[in-house]
Amino acid sequence: MGARLLISLFTVLVVGCGETNTQPQLERLVVKAVPNASVVAYLASFKSGVGAVAAIDDGKIVELFPTSSDTVLRRTAAGRGFFVIDRHGGAIYRHELAATTLTREPIYRDRGANFQDVSELGDGTFWVSALNREAVVRVDASGKVVDTVLLKDLAAPEAKGFAYPTYFWSNAGKTYLLVQRLKDGVRPSDKSYVIELAPGVGIVCEPHPLAKTNPYPDWTPFGERCALVGESGEIGAFSKLDGAIERFCPADANPWTVVATEEELKSDIYDFVVLSEKRLLCLSASPKNEIFVFDLRRRVAEKPIESLKGFRYVDLISDGGGNAYVADRDETNAGIRKIDVNARTLSPALRTLLEPLSLLWMW
Repeated sequence: MGARLLISLFTVLVVGCGETNTQPQLERLVVKAVPNASVVAYLASFKSGVGAVAAIDDGKIVELFPTSSDTVLRRTAAGRGFFVIDRHGGAIYRHELAATTLTREPIYRDRGANFQDVSELGDGTFWVSALNREAVVRVDASGKVVDTVLLKDLAAPEAKGFAYPTYFWSNAGKTYLLVQRLKDGVRPSDKSYVIELAPGVGIVCEPHPLAKTNPYPDWTPFGERCALVGESGEIGAFSKLDGAIERFCPADANPWTVVATEEELKSDIYDFVVLSEKRLLCLSASPKNEIFVFDLRRRVAEKPIESLKGFRYVDLISDGGGNAYVADRDETNAGIRKIDVNARTLSPALRTLLEPLSLLWMW
């Protein structure tokens, strides 16, 4: 696999060494020119245990560099950058994509942490969450922990109750965190929360309970000052239709509004993207693997653009208009497919050597 990846090490400016988090090193990676890259994708094979990060540039797949088979991609706050969260290696890197080079900077390393998310603050520090830690940490530019916020007080009251920090959303200088509460170590409790975090302060105000439990997928920006939160209900209870999508507008007098329920969607919530203030493009995992538009004004699910048995489609992104992409894990034709929402068509797959698992829109 490594021989097929279009990457070579051009320059390494070493300012630190080893496993420490002080004074990280900066790497410049030479990649095949991708000046028009619109999408960055994470690809992996669980059978062989390898992964890669690739881009779509002028309608072609360009593999950028290898990674582990347990990786998460997140966008940076500004620019053409993205974070690579390497769960297997216990490391977080920030990448900045230019026409012919890719700058990679280590942010934080903790081999015992199962990292989930990272959020960049304006002061050069970063909030970091991990699935196996009842706390979030804030690290500085050298990777040093400068702040720790404990979440044990939010743990579920049942046996083996756990407060599981998941995804961050930053807006208007404030940072919000979704907190999943688990009982028996694995199942969602009766409530999940949103908390506001402030550097040096910790949790600001009372935690807000979500309308439903199990916040998934993560925050989806909705306009300039709001976000949508998916709440998928009981884990493994496919077709129970006990979840919802809530809109959060912090500046409003009544900031929380349920905009769709799983009963209205007629499916489990797996993923969705915003097409406009009136429409969402949704992806369901059960009872069928479907791609469909949901009308937010009428609260009606339109006829599916695509409907399959099994579980091939796993992630959606949108340009905010009439075009979107979906990750297709088809065993014989894995790739990334473009969706023309208005024409209700899917293009043939842009083939990938490994299965595509997550996508980022880079513009």
